[in-house]
Amino acid sequence: MENRLKWDKNILKMEMMPFEHKNSFTNYQLNKSPLNFANRDFVDKQIAFADNGKFYSYYSNIPNDTEIKEIPAKVERAKTLIGL
Repeated sequence: MENRLKWDKNILKMEMMPFEHKNSFTNYQLNKSPLNFANRDFVDKQIAFADNGKFYSYYSNIPNDTEIKEIPAKVERAKTLIGL
């Protein structure tokens, strides 16, 4: 996560919070948007694991995500449709 923050200057904030299972995390990311657009943030669930020498990572949105993380002022909440 720290490496991504170094090279991706569009990310203003990133957090990973443990979820219900050891391979699951809740991700929070706040992105800087282009001029005349509100910044976007995401709250999604990530499941990551390795199997037979391959790494798998799946993302999905979380229903009622404002219960986990409130939407900051002047920010629009984006939804993760699918991520692999």
